[in-house]
Amino acid sequence: MRLLITGATGLVGSRLVEQCLANGHQVHYLSTRSSQLDRFEKAQGFMWNPLEGTIDINCFEGVDTVINLAGSSISKPWTKKNRKLILESRIKSLETLRKGIQSLDNHSIKSFLTASAIGIYKEDYNNKLKEVNTEVADDFLGSVVHAWEQEANLFTELGLDPIILRIGLVLSSQGGVLPSLLAPIKASVGVVFGNGDQWQSWIHIDDLVQIILFLSQKNERGIFNAVAPNPVRQKELVRSIAKALNKKIILFRMPKLIVKLLFGERSGLLINSHCISASKIKKTDYQYSFATLGQALDHIVS
Repeated sequence: MRLLITGATGLVGSRLVEQCLANGHQVHYLSTRSSQLDRFEKAQGFMWNPLEGTIDINCFEGVDTVINLAGSSISKPWTKKNRKLILESRIKSLETLRKGIQSLDNHSIKSFLTASAIGIYKEDYNNKLKEVNTEVADDFLGSVVHAWEQEANLFTELGLDPIILRIGLVLSSQGGVLPSLLAPIKASVGVVFGNGDQWQSWIHIDDLVQIILFLSQKNERGIFNAVAPNPVRQKELVRSIAKALNKKIILFRMPKLIVKLLFGERSGLLINSHCISASKIKKTDYQYSFATLGQALDHIVS
């Protein structure tokens, strides 16, 4: 395969590039910074600026698979400026890619996959949420992900039915949610938000990367929940990390009211419950390397 990857210098993107190159695939990637064009020794970088709608269309040459992982981090404070950036970085990345492909006289692209997020789902403590659930969370993140997926569906106008991956909490030693949880646990302190009973749907970064490649190569279509098949309660997540580190911890609960006062609407990232089903991924015959939290944490910690 020859892939074009956006977001290639991020946590998931850089791991994906490394895996593609290790598998013998050719990789093109897009960057907004010229200093990153030589980031990967055997991959070829091209410039783009989604917020300005510019792209070097040479990036599409010979490409059969496009993977879009671009989007500003949602972990930064949700100021008016950052909200605008969070939304526009996702919408305009897709728009710039679509218009770039549209401008070509011909192309060899057969598969298009884009990131999305489980934040589109309404909070639920009692049911496993599947891709067929159509209710959208009535908060900022829900509206962003909904708009993101609507923009992705416009690729059907190019004859490219998208693969949309609703990604859960990505577990990696290199970034994401895990390092922030590891720090207090190493000091024998565990913190949960609210009562700690909220469901956390997670995925090991290596499984996420393999799922991206697996679905692209199988030429799948539609929405998939990119999560491991065994979600856990937040307090179980914290205790499992402590166990992997062989640490005894004192578990503290931060009341919801305090969480909301400290983080505002962004508190939903900490206290909302999402028990997400991986049944559709499993029906594709994808075999998880890290199906349980214990397996994932043991691998990461070791």
